[in-house]
Amino acid sequence: MSGDASPGWFLVTSPGRTATYWLAWSLSQHPDIVCSHGNHFPPDIVTFDKDGRAELDPAHPAEPIRSIYDIPDMGALGVGPEGLSARQDNFNSKTVSEYLDAHRMFGDSAVIGNVHGYTLGNLRRRLAAETPDRTISVINLIRHPVDQILSFVSRHQFDAARSDDYKQARLNLAGRHEEVTGEVGALFHVDFDDFENMNFLTTALQVSNMQQDILIEDVEHIPFEELTRSPAIFRKVLARITGGADFRVGPTYIEQVFEEGPMNYSVTEKQPVEDVFAALQDWQKFLIRNVMTEEVTIRYSEYGYDMRLLE
Repeated sequence: MSGDASPGWFLVTSPGRTATYWLAWSLSQHPDIVCSHGNHFPPDIVTFDKDGRAELDPAHPAEPIRSIYDIPDMGALGVGPEGLSARQDNFNSKTVSEYLDAHRMFGDSAVIGNVHGYTLGNLRRRLAAETPDRTISVINLIRHPVDQILSFVSRHQFDAARSDDYKQARLNLAGRHEEVTGEVGALFHVDFDDFENMNFLTTALQVSNMQQDILIEDVEHIPFEELTRSPAIFRKVLARITGGADFRVGPTYIEQVFEEGPMNYSVTEKQPVEDVFAALQDWQKFLIRNVMTEEVTIRYSEYGYDMRLLE
């Protein structure tokens, strides 16, 4: 990119569990794109692949890092819970424009942006308050809402098993939902002193709130299931985020993206959402069916998701 040219700016929003790390890594492999991942400041540029993560654990160099809570002496590496919390606070204190401009430390590029720093609802509120000084291309990643809830439940269980602090933080959320725990507990005789039960309930409520973003109509929503399987959809995303920037996309780059394979370490085998939902306890099915509003369910159906399991 020439020194006086303005880059194209983009943000890919998501509530999470939508292959955001894969997308950020894939975009970072293009020489004309600078792409960060997550809500940290300074920005985190994805510079290592799934195999390279193992280098962070000198005691087990042949084993991949599945969670930051698997990394010895996280504080020394600057990625421990306290370090992450401080960097998230820094991120929240920055305007969207300030955050994007910080990416210039990585050099000039035709296209600059972030994946999964913001949810769509949060971004819209911030942009309305900040009046950004540039045009920003925005797309939002979505996933089958039931599958997304169950994926978050699995992720929280995964990290809670590795960190007592993380587990306690999840338990602390219970105070926000005393009315719901009381109603569900009485109706189904559920013990919400049990971490797995409490984690399921709080996660379902949290994720259902974030899924309201699909009701925002003037932003393009991309099903992550299509994005990760279809080179055509990936090209569509590239075209959307690059806008009018001077940008090159060759077949070798696209082939490389789809040769990488999955980068999700917390799930070893993907099962159909219908099968996983059918195996849930009655109270868990009841909860999911009741946190999903009719309006949101209809909108997901319009994007091709089979929502009949909620009937």
